[in-house]
Amino acid sequence: MKTIKKYTLWFFTLSIGFVLLMTAVYLIPNSALAVRQKNSIEFVEKEGMYPTVIFDAPAAQLDNYTDRLMLSKNMVEPGYNAFQAAMYVNNYARYWHGYQVFLRPLLTVFTYQQIRYLNMFVQFLLLCLAFSMLHWKAGWKPALVFLLSVVCIYFTLVPASLQFSSVFIIMFSAIICLLRFHATAKFKSAPLFFMIIGMLTNFFDLLTAPLLTLGIPLLIYLYLEINVGTPPWVQCLKKLFFCSFAWTAGYGLCWLSKWMIASAALQQNVIKDAISSILFRTGGNEQYQTNRSETLRINFETMFLSQGRRVFAVLCLLLLCLLFLLIVFHRKKGWLPASCFLLVALYPYIWYLVLSNHSQIHHWFTYRIQTITLFGVFLFFIERIDWNRCRLSLRKLLRHPAKS
Repeated sequence: MKTIKKYTLWFFTLSIGFVLLMTAVYLIPNSALAVRQKNSIEFVEKEGMYPTVIFDAPAAQLDNYTDRLMLSKNMVEPGYNAFQAAMYVNNYARYWHGYQVFLRPLLTVFTYQQIRYLNMFVQFLLLCLAFSMLHWKAGWKPALVFLLSVVCIYFTLVPASLQFSSVFIIMFSAIICLLRFHATAKFKSAPLFFMIIGMLTNFFDLLTAPLLTLGIPLLIYLYLEINVGTPPWVQCLKKLFFCSFAWTAGYGLCWLSKWMIASAALQQNVIKDAISSILFRTGGNEQYQTNRSETLRINFETMFLSQGRRVFAVLCLLLLCLLFLLIVFHRKKGWLPASCFLLVALYPYIWYLVLSNHSQIHHWFTYRIQTITLFGVFLFFIERIDWNRCRLSLRKLLRHPAKS
């Protein structure tokens, strides 16, 4: 009962906080950001809706179309007070649009180009902090494969699209908090932590790659738990299930709360509009037919074949080397707990099957959730290979090379 009360308190506190934050930023008068907003929209239109700035690959495409939408939705329409405007967001009421908490104030001082520039510093600083803390808390091997997994999704381009940025900022921040407080008394309830992350993701994101804020922190959490003292397999599964369920509940219920609050504030049936959108994103319509096998194929190819089969072959060669080391130098115990990494690695494909229509149309950015797959597979190899035996064998080989 105490646990339910704690979760309920956190849920309502955050929901009320979201409403207050949105209302506060919509108190800023339109005149304070009108000039910079207009210039920013003109710049985006001049640059193009879906430019490929570098790399010349579909996976390296920017989403200026949605950035333009974000810029155009931040003005208070006539006849609406700040609270109603925050819920309405220029007839886009089914999302929270939490990014406006930063975008509206920033536009009073900076242009879109300058916000991009500042975003680049924030993103790379958070990445460096997450990498260094993971190195410190878990070792260089998980830190290295984490960095490799992030680099594989053209992370250098992420700061250039405000649309992509929210989930990465939340993901890096969650990793930093997890690593900072995991071994302390403050980190008593991992599911509550993931519920909060799910709510924050729904508040800030416009359905880009939200699963990243669950999958990557969850893999790191499981790795830390296994290396503190290998728990039984059932215990690992429980941790995996409850954290995943808490994130999903936080994400879904936070979205539902927005529909209910907006419906009451605007005297409109926002819930009906949202459900209609969900049905389209999962099943499609006559114009956009859903093909789940095609969704899986196109997301896989965008992730792993965007730079051609030769680059993909290098990744396959790396995985074959790890497989060889696993066969020769595997640990005798702990197979079942480590298999939890592979279960989490399947999460993106479950997401693609459920949100098939959305993931098929927007494969050029939904492919990024396969970072979870890559990182999960790498962590499995890292955990199961006996690196001490491998190192000793390599030393013996170097000291006594085989005679020709």
